[in-house]
Amino acid sequence: MIENEINKLMAALIKKLQRHQVDPIGLGLYVRAYHYNKWKAMNKPWPEIFAKSSIRFQSQVEIKNIGVIK
Repeated sequence: MIENEINKLMAALIKKLQRHQVDPIGLGLYVRAYHYNKWKAMNKPWPEIFAKSSIRFQSQVEIKNIGVIK
């Protein structure tokens, strides 16, 4: 249940970032660092490409303890 809720919230956040064409989480830097040839071949500015891109993610929740935390 926690994973599903986190996935919903993250999907909403990504869509909001794409709608406003901002990249505060640095995906453009990741693309430039690890896929430089593809990044260099892009003719459009990164915010436009980011707004039209499809982003997939998967969360994994592991509960280590339950109870009161001090």
